[in-house]
Amino acid sequence: MSLAHALALMPLGRARLFAGDPQQLSPVLRSEDRLARQWLGRSPFAAMPRGGQSGQSGQSGQSGQGGTAVAMLDEQSRMAATIGALVSDLFYDGALRVAAEALASQDWQQARARALGDIPADVHVKVLRITREGFWSAKDRGPIRRESADAIAALIAQALASGDWAPHEFIVLTPFRAQRALIRQRLDALGVDDGVKVSTVHRAQGSEAPVVFFDPADGTQPFLQTEEARRLLNVALSRAQAKVVICLSSADLTNEVLAPIVHRMRLAGDPREAVPLLTLAKAPDFPSTRAVCGWRQAGSSGRSTASRRTALASGSSTRRAATRS
Repeated sequence: MSLAHALALMPLGRARLFAGDPQQLSPVLRSEDRLARQWLGRSPFAAMPRGGQSGQSGQSGQSGQGGTAVAMLDEQSRMAATIGALVSDLFYDGALRVAAEALASQDWQQARARALGDIPADVHVKVLRITREGFWSAKDRGPIRRESADAIAALIAQALASGDWAPHEFIVLTPFRAQRALIRQRLDALGVDDGVKVSTVHRAQGSEAPVVFFDPADGTQPFLQTEEARRLLNVALSRAQAKVVICLSSADLTNEVLAPIVHRMRLAGDPREAVPLLTLAKAPDFPSTRAVCGWRQAGSSGRSTASRRTALASGSSTRRAATRS
């Protein structure tokens, strides 16, 4: 629903309740008109207060006018903890966590601990490195990347042949219709059941599946370098229950929206002990390489699971992924 539609309906009731996610996709709009984008290209959440985000599920933010305006929920029970931690850090400032009831459920845990080909059961986020770049195809009328389409189709065909997976347990997502069509062609060529869903991310909003494949096709496309692209990536990753498999090339990793995926995965797997920056600063030879080598700076944001990694050369730091369990 657009902001304009919401404003038109609001006078019909004495109270208004909007339920949704402000970090997910805006209404689809083709017009380039400024007013159309302002009123039809934004959701009601774009005009709502951002304050009051709490670390307690169901707590509310205050509007500043004497009433509760926004209640931000901080629990989810769809994504495996590793996927949830990645989504939480990238899009929700580390506030999103797995519900305690889900973590306590053996059935929930087992449903998310399944091997997929060479991807072990305990690996929930997998990056497939693609060597050839995507490109704009005049014939296909959009960006395509044949190597990633082939890789996805082969992995799904192998999984189905094993008998451990069913077609409805897969969703393949891409931002572009041309790449969606190419992936479907590759799946058909391998005789894959059409129960495997292949979709653009926009059409998949609201769906979920045990395994999600995300193929950006061409990370250099201008659309994939916008704020709306961050929302699209959030929707794509958060559809997954057990595994999310992301196809990324070298060019994709120059994209400021896509590159943090690999960065946060690397830091999340960093085995070095976290140590507060103040402790490092007290060392006589700080900030020399010897003082900081082999240590990670503990986060100062107030979240117990967030940390920062100290750069070796300068003592500066970059934000480390929040790992919530």
